[in-house]
Amino acid sequence: MYVQMPKSAITEQLISPEAGGQSKSAPNTFERQQTFSRFDTFSRAFTLDRTFTQVFGLDNEDGFTNQLIKEYVEVSQKGNEGDIPIPTAFGKEQTFWKMFLVAGVFGVLIGMCGLAFMNIADEIPKRWVNNDDFHEVSDCGFNNGKNYWIAITACTGLLVGTLRYLLSFPDNLPGLFKEINECHVEPKWAPLTCCLSAISLAGGACLGPEQALGNLGGGFATYVSEKLGFSADDAKLVVLSGMTAALGALFPSPMLGVLMMYELGNPPKSYMESIIVLSFSGIVSFAVYYELAEKTYLDHTSPFLGFAYDWEFESWQIVTGFIIGIVSGVLSIMIILIVGINKQIFLRLRTRLGARSRFLACVLPPFIGGLFIGLVYKALPMTVGNGSLALRAIVKFGYLGQLSKNLILCTIVAKMFVLGVSMNSGFLGGFILPQIFIGAAAGIYMYTLYPEVPVGLCVACFIAGVPSGICPMPFTLACLAIFLLNFGLYQTAPIFVTTITSYTLVCGSGIFGFFAQRAQAQAAAQAAAEGLENESLQKDEDYSKTQYIIQKQHKTHM
Repeated sequence: MYVQMPKSAITEQLISPEAGGQSKSAPNTFERQQTFSRFDTFSRAFTLDRTFTQVFGLDNEDGFTNQLIKEYVEVSQKGNEGDIPIPTAFGKEQTFWKMFLVAGVFGVLIGMCGLAFMNIADEIPKRWVNNDDFHEVSDCGFNNGKNYWIAITACTGLLVGTLRYLLSFPDNLPGLFKEINECHVEPKWAPLTCCLSAISLAGGACLGPEQALGNLGGGFATYVSEKLGFSADDAKLVVLSGMTAALGALFPSPMLGVLMMYELGNPPKSYMESIIVLSFSGIVSFAVYYELAEKTYLDHTSPFLGFAYDWEFESWQIVTGFIIGIVSGVLSIMIILIVGINKQIFLRLRTRLGARSRFLACVLPPFIGGLFIGLVYKALPMTVGNGSLALRAIVKFGYLGQLSKNLILCTIVAKMFVLGVSMNSGFLGGFILPQIFIGAAAGIYMYTLYPEVPVGLCVACFIAGVPSGICPMPFTLACLAIFLLNFGLYQTAPIFVTTITSYTLVCGSGIFGFFAQRAQAQAAAQAAAEGLENESLQKDEDYSKTQYIIQKQHKTHM
């Protein structure tokens, strides 16, 4: 027969010695020992002194709750180690909303300026290339370029060189990566840089738009931050927001511009405050550009959409990504060498010409560079421009097996040379987009050699891997390849492995640093040698003038 005992009787029986329990003075067997640790507040170790009766709700919980609050306050006052951090209430500051508003204005203005720049840099080449947008395989073959391409690229070089001479445009302005790292762009040269870059890209230079867009956004933001009197850290964040807005018109997602800022620079202020300011400018710029153009600049993915469905991930593909990373690193080293060779050639040419005429030093190198670029475009038409025109063609026809291996390989090597010439002869622009084209072409070449490897794996890994060897932004480049080709979760693993491997091989190993230091030493030695030669030429010229004057005076006396 079941007899219900009173609650007090149950409690007394549990703690009485006769019932096998413990005395009131003895330690309670059912009592948890206090093991509270502020290093792990919400782990199993976060327990307080509670009796068995309290566990079952037999006593009043007020004491336990008060004790919990008390100890939580004590831990919070000692520090946030092991505790939930209390976020900074930056929204209470008026400066934050001022920066937020300025970032939004940047997004609107730079989004519209970006559209105008892209129309010049992208639409004009489509008109004069006039190669049916490479819709036919015959448009891509050897020596199928147009003869007048040579004249256009050479005249573009002549125009760029003349403008550089007339406007006294400096040769030693910092590049995009350095500007992001320093959070500063010289406002004086930003509009001219954008104009010269637009002319260079419109005339066929093998360069990307990211340098001009970033310079325009950063220069405008630097000017505004100085006029509005922001503090040092606030001004840096405003400059980065202007550059992020410029990249919002370039990338297929506004988050890539923010990622790039964090990988290349060191944004000031608290983490989430800078994230929100940068994100807002990028989102607004992306929305404005997309609303006006209905696509972003890198929206060249329509023939690639099927790659994601044809690629079924398997574990061996991670090793394949590692191997592609090594090959991508080798291609990056080739690009570094070719760019360095061209730099030495044009530096010496410009130095020798400068000793005789500044006009020739400004005009002749870009003219010669444009002439060389046009000849390459005539012989290998898929190398034309920065790669946006022929990107679809080389992937589509290469995937279908309609392009020969020799044609693809020659296109890759020639693209490296025209990139090196464009970077050093006097044209202005970025170098990321041409490397993306080189990566896509290398991926197609690998697929023609090993058709058992998924074409999406080949193309995506090389698109991210080749620029990753030089550019310290693996997350941005990996996400760019993933977004462009619409890949899923598991397919991202080999791509990420490729970016890390490529950068480790080229920069992490010190190879890039070795070449850079060697190039700087050679440049310094060359400058010193040229200085001595110029001094000697000046002495000879002065001596000749002196002899001429003496002879003339002698004839006069005669």
